[in-house]
Amino acid sequence: MNIVILDALTYGDTPLEGFNTLGEVSVYQTTTLEETAERVRDAEVIVTNKVVINDTVMESAPNLKLI
Repeated sequence: MNIVILDALTYGDTPLEGFNTLGEVSVYQTTTLEETAERVRDAEVIVTNKVVINDTVMESAPNLKLI
């Protein structure tokens, strides 16, 4: 499973290593609006706290199963 964490910085001290047991994980400390679609292109799961996931972003991720 391809998991993308878009704004890890906003989780503070919360450990995110548990996601590694579920699949391949890409972690970004912050993500701008312009970077979002490219970063989630191959994602099956998007983990976000502050990054907005709109229709355009979802359309750019054909394999997306969970936000």
